[in-house]
Amino acid sequence: MTVAGGTLLGGQAYIAHTRHDQEQEALNRAEAAARSLEQYLLRTLEAIDLFHDMVQRRQALLTAGDTAGAAAIAAQIIALASDERFNILQVATVGADGWTTWTSTPDAPRVNLSDREHFIVHEHGLTEMFVSAPLVGRQSQRQTVQFTRPLSKTGGGFGGVAVVSLDATAFSKGLQTLPFAGRDALIVVRQDGTIIARSRDPEDTVGRRIEMPGKGPHHVTRARTVSAIDGVERFIYRRDVDGTPLATGVGLDASAELASFEIIRKAVNVSTIGVVLLSLTLALLALLWIERRRAEHNLQAALASLESSQRMDALGRLVSGVAHDFNHVLQAVLSGAHFIQKSSADPEAVGRYARMIAAAAQRGASVTRRLLSLARCDRLELEAVEPRAVLDGIAELLHHTLGHNARVVVKASPELPMVLTDRRQLEATLVNLAINARDAMQPRGGTITLSAALSRLPAGSASPDAPGLCLTVRDTGAGMEPDILDRAREPFFTTKPRGEGTGLGLTMANGFAEQSGGALAIESELGRGTTVHLWLPLAPAMAEEQLA
Repeated sequence: MTVAGGTLLGGQAYIAHTRHDQEQEALNRAEAAARSLEQYLLRTLEAIDLFHDMVQRRQALLTAGDTAGAAAIAAQIIALASDERFNILQVATVGADGWTTWTSTPDAPRVNLSDREHFIVHEHGLTEMFVSAPLVGRQSQRQTVQFTRPLSKTGGGFGGVAVVSLDATAFSKGLQTLPFAGRDALIVVRQDGTIIARSRDPEDTVGRRIEMPGKGPHHVTRARTVSAIDGVERFIYRRDVDGTPLATGVGLDASAELASFEIIRKAVNVSTIGVVLLSLTLALLALLWIERRRAEHNLQAALASLESSQRMDALGRLVSGVAHDFNHVLQAVLSGAHFIQKSSADPEAVGRYARMIAAAAQRGASVTRRLLSLARCDRLELEAVEPRAVLDGIAELLHHTLGHNARVVVKASPELPMVLTDRRQLEATLVNLAINARDAMQPRGGTITLSAALSRLPAGSASPDAPGLCLTVRDTGAGMEPDILDRAREPFFTTKPRGEGTGLGLTMANGFAEQSGGALAIESELGRGTTVHLWLPLAPAMAEEQLA
């Protein structure tokens, strides 16, 4: 009896512990899915912001009487809106009287939108982006979600509304391509609980208003609850999207998530019926085997989820950064071409605008080179390079480009041996590291120290412990916290504001070091600055001399 009683109590404790662990694992998977969903939503919002910016520029050109420039931007809007990747059904402008004044849809009739909520809120003074509840468009006759911003008239005041119409059905179908979208539910809602997209049954659920668990700005909720939509018990992760009036949510089917737990629970309950020691031993062995299989399965599922989430995040950051870079290039080329057309009789003006177009094209080529370098399609042109000469040249360049509050110091012997590397890419890497150092010291400024010293190549390089040279870029900036330092070399990771960088700098520096046969390491402490070490192999003759 004592053995049976102890087995019963131990079995129930094990069941409770296992149930708690599986519930926490399910909530962690829901969180990973929600982060993938948030990245997908942010990519769409960035595209919508681009449309709003282009509409504002078109309106400004029309106000200035430049109809040709306005027509060129309108053609760009129409071309981009036709790209199915954005799920954009229509882009339009609405006058201060509520009547549509322009639309990207050819031959669309004029309609009055003065009674629509997305017009009224801006008419009453809202200056931020507004997201409407799903509605049937008066021009498209299809279910859409309106993303709107106000337009200003000459001299200030309300001049109308810029409208970007998102195809709610197409956007919901896009959610079905994300991880966890099979048997589970991914959802995007307004803060008032109105559903604007859902991966499951969008035809029946988009436009409904539900009570989401958790309220308030920047709120995150983890819970196990019965879905208000389909009555299925789910593990819910809900998260407000920063800087937007939207929230994302993921609901994992609780019965599916706890299926393996039910097997364990039944096995434990059966095992406690008998009091025979042999039976108990066999049952415990079975439990250990099931637990091991469950742990292996959960580990593989968690790794797959993490990989998918990181891949979605990386791809989103790349698309965002490159899209911003190329958008700037295209706008410069478009403006230059437009001004050349207007100034064809003025050779000096034509030459000036042609140089502006050439400079923009060179910036575009620079973006391409960065991507090729990241993909390692850009081969190194190896040569013997004198390190002190490179550091002196970089210091002279940085003196004129970094600004008055960034001081550059070189500490390196003129007799240092030459290294084997690509001089052009080495200079580009050092400049990039120095610019990162300058940004880390803003706004107060500080000192950037460039140094070089003989050092054996570290573990992880092509020839560990071989003779080499270590180039160092040290700053007196704010430094990094440990969790930020751990991610610093991840592709596309950046601490800069959205749209101000692709996060490729340290990744390309690391790739350059590896291609050169060397290595890269970063040291940083919060409040004590950051140091980047770049090891490169010596030129063959120099390496033999060091070994002699």
